[in-house]
Amino acid sequence: MTQARPVTEMTVDVLVLGSGAGGLVSALTAKELGLQALVVEKSVRLGGSSALSGGGIWLPCNPLLESSGVTDTPELARQYLAAAVGDAGPSASPERQAAFVEGALDMSLFLQRRRVRLVHSWHPDYYAQLPGGLNPGRSVESDFVDGRPLGSLLARLPPRAAPLVTLSRENGGVYRGARSFGNFRTLVRATLRTISARLRGVELLSMGRGLVGQLLLEIQREQIQVWTESIAAEPIIENGRIVAMTVTRDGEATLVRVRRGVLIATGGFARNAAMREQYSPKPVAAAWTMANMGDQGDGIKLGMSLGGVTALMDQAWWMPAFHMPPGGRVQFTQYERSLPGSIIVDSAGKRFFNEGVPYMEVGQWMLQHHKEVPAVPSWLIFDRTYRRRYVFGARPPWITPRSWTKSGMVKTAGSISELATQCGIDADGLNGTVTRFNEFARSGRDDDFHRGEVPYDLHNGDPTNKPNPCLGPLLRAPFYAVPIYPGDVGTCGGLLTDQHARVLTDEGAPIAGLYATGNAAAPVSGTVYPGAGMSIAASMVFGRRAVQHMTTLEQLYYAQSIQAGSS
Repeated sequence: MTQARPVTEMTVDVLVLGSGAGGLVSALTAKELGLQALVVEKSVRLGGSSALSGGGIWLPCNPLLESSGVTDTPELARQYLAAAVGDAGPSASPERQAAFVEGALDMSLFLQRRRVRLVHSWHPDYYAQLPGGLNPGRSVESDFVDGRPLGSLLARLPPRAAPLVTLSRENGGVYRGARSFGNFRTLVRATLRTISARLRGVELLSMGRGLVGQLLLEIQREQIQVWTESIAAEPIIENGRIVAMTVTRDGEATLVRVRRGVLIATGGFARNAAMREQYSPKPVAAAWTMANMGDQGDGIKLGMSLGGVTALMDQAWWMPAFHMPPGGRVQFTQYERSLPGSIIVDSAGKRFFNEGVPYMEVGQWMLQHHKEVPAVPSWLIFDRTYRRRYVFGARPPWITPRSWTKSGMVKTAGSISELATQCGIDADGLNGTVTRFNEFARSGRDDDFHRGEVPYDLHNGDPTNKPNPCLGPLLRAPFYAVPIYPGDVGTCGGLLTDQHARVLTDEGAPIAGLYATGNAAAPVSGTVYPGAGMSIAASMVFGRRAVQHMTTLEQLYYAQSIQAGSS
């Protein structure tokens, strides 16, 4: 879409770039505060990567915790963030972390007022063993929602990727469906729910689609303008402040004047091959991402062009992934690598980390280790017993499609040595690793990497497996291997912002009228992912804080001066 000369003008209080959870919350906050907002989305789809995600929101002190019997306080939340994140630079400063915790309390009340129905996810904080960590943790998610009231907006959501409509808290039971009556009941319930909705013509939304769908319902009720397939460019600066942008829609350009501020909520640059080449560690490829197709770094580049400084641009929300045929669709792996009877090895056939650690950490381990020993791809190794017990790649136990082996996604062999040869792995190294790991599985203790010793590992393991829910031997042929890559659900490095989400220059001064949130902003959690839904929570919290800051006396004075000048 090319930029056209502006032929019309309009004035709003808040211009929101991007329609993910952070952008939608900021528009609703503007409405709550009596401001007029316009949401501009360049894609035909709404919701950005938020709608493609599991939809979790890591919200300290939310009301659902107390109803679940979990005690939390702001002090505990701040203590946990400090312990988990550590010294990760200015984006994760104590001031920003405190602002996030304070904003999370406010966000919980805001979502209640907005009739966004949530349930407790029952995921432990990812480092629950640290001071201030909770098990079960602080994560919540959207309840099931009937999408039909969205009307035409429903078609603007991305299609459901998974075969079953589930809550994220049910996914463990689905993957372990054949292992216990409780898990089997979860699998049956999810299957019947999905079939029933289809027969009744109900578009049942959950996870990321459920969260974005509920926010869009509120956007719809409030009659907030949302422009899709629209591109914002050519910012106008007056007296050091952004006061307008040109927005091109359906080939027609509109000069949008802004009284209060512009919020960049456009996501990261996961799909921008040139930016990935410039900033991401090698050998990361844009083809390995699961971010939405519009994740091209537009907002970050806008902020940089106006003097904004960036931080942590080499980081992403890493997600270990494999490529599913046909077409090589990227598939995130969580339970596959955490369940007993599987290991991950490098090209030397050696384990080099605890396979059950949080997903962001897996990518970091792979990329760091690759500097010494080829580990991209690494190999997920498992045996016949594992394949009989657990879902893999959304396929039930026992069923391994021929397309998987034909495409090379899955290697299979009658012995560990033969499997190693097929994968180009050192056979002696892999045989030694499997022998040593089998001893750990029998004893229930991983002396090398301590898999299965912390709440996060145990949550993703198999409670029916003894003596350790995360450790099982690899004994029975055929043996399987799947190449694993450091995929991601988006980059997380971006514009450096303060506790009010204002974009900062290299001198630490805010750029007047310019704010950023979500993956367009450097993360408050630094290089760590502390709990399920941290990125979405931060996007929502700082999107709301940005608009709240736009109502301060300084901003109000500026808005009044603009109004006086135009009268």
